Amino acid sequence: VAMAEDDEILYAAMGEEELALNIDHVRVIASSPERTALNGLDSDEERRNYLVRFWRDRDRAAGGGSARRTFYSRLPRVNEQYRQGGQPGYKSDRGRVLLVYGPPSGVDRQSFNSDTAPFEVWSYENIPSEGFSEFVFVDQFNAGEMTLVHSTVTGEVSRPDWQQEILSN
Repeated sequence: VAMAEDDEILYAAMGEEELALNIDHVRVIASSPERTALNGLDSDEERRNYLVRFWRDRDRAAGGGSARRTFYSRLPRVNEQYRQGGQPGYKSDRGRVLLVYGPPSGVDRQSFNSDTAPFEVWSYENIPSEGFSEFVFVDQFNAGEMTLVHSTVTGEVSRPDWQQEILSN
């Protein structure tokens, strides 16, 4: 209960710009139904209440702890490491995956060669209810912009023939 009260105080003190940024942050990790609900919010008060509920529900699902604290502890690294095309790192595919699933257990990076575009395969040992999982990111145009082209995680983009995506033209 104290955590929810602290959250209410935190969001009540936020100005419009900071509140909009916090909504933008949760939009990245929100499920499709949660994003739909976000789009229907009309006032700052509704947005504040939504943020309190969003993080409270995340904490419950994780068995306590602070999902928000974990998210915001990862955010600076994500923004620095995965910035693309002038956009903050949390808006990139790799940034989003790291924020949602945490750091991967392993990363296989393949640089550009004559046969393939640069790509990375991130593996996770045990995503809850998924087990071993992979995410494949490709820099199709060799421009430093990695795009998620395949994942074995339910609800993520899935292209079993992803190897075709990395072939150079």
